[in-house]
Amino acid sequence: MRIAFILNGNKKKTKFLPEKILAYNTHSYICSFFTTSSRGDAVRLAFKCAPDYDLVVATGGDGTLNECLNGLMQFRDQFPEKNFSALALLPIGTGNDFIRNFSRRPDTKSLMNCDIPSSLRKIDVCKVSSGNQRSRYFINIADAGFGPVAIDFTEQLPAGIPGSIKFGIGILRAFFTYRKKTISVKSELINRSGRALTVVLANGKYFGGGVAIAPNADLYDGQMELIIIGNVSMVDYLRYLPKLRKGKKIEHPEVFYARVDKVELSGEGGIEMDGELEFELPVRVEVVREGINFVVP
Repeated sequence: MRIAFILNGNKKKTKFLPEKILAYNTHSYICSFFTTSSRGDAVRLAFKCAPDYDLVVATGGDGTLNECLNGLMQFRDQFPEKNFSALALLPIGTGNDFIRNFSRRPDTKSLMNCDIPSSLRKIDVCKVSSGNQRSRYFINIADAGFGPVAIDFTEQLPAGIPGSIKFGIGILRAFFTYRKKTISVKSELINRSGRALTVVLANGKYFGGGVAIAPNADLYDGQMELIIIGNVSMVDYLRYLPKLRKGKKIEHPEVFYARVDKVELSGEGGIEMDGELEFELPVRVEVVREGINFVVP
């Protein structure tokens, strides 16, 4: 088995990982290592690795995972007749929300000691398409409203600040400055427009550093969980946050839950996908059922 490790070059933890990976490689997998130096590198590297490696391992956080996913899915879209790499994650990022969907969190030793082919499962991913015919995929959660504003503030901060601190500052700044946006949500079952704190589309359950915003989300069922938190004050949201962290649904006239396989969002602002900013609204979001082979820990 040929494995490509795509290492987030901004993480100091990746410096000595190749040595550890090779030391734990009891199955004698053929390992190659590629290090990113700027945003978008993991997309390009994963695309390049897609036809030649059995597995691409995103070694970083949710952002690195998202970029690797998009490189593989871009290859799939361009060459639908060809086989392409499966995907795995070594979670060494800041939030690491996606890996919370599984009962175990892999580390270097457990990944290299497991029988990778028998650990592969087909999981859903989601595709976001914009009006200019561009598209991007996400594997965990996308949201419009508050989330993109917080991410934008985070990305404006100097590169030398640790990720966890940057993210906290970004959220705090958004908390004090955010004004609810008018967002329209349209699907077969829903046609709603109004001011919203956030609109969440969830393939996985967790976002924001462990908030179980979508307790019924399932990576295998061909649907997203849609959560609309409408004209709710930030103070009320914080009051409900302990319940959300525990995966409990909120009973409130401005909070709405639904299951969808495709949906259209329009209105003000943008959308963030696994912490990555790409598009302004309007967008179309749809589930790609069993879109990627993933190593389930």
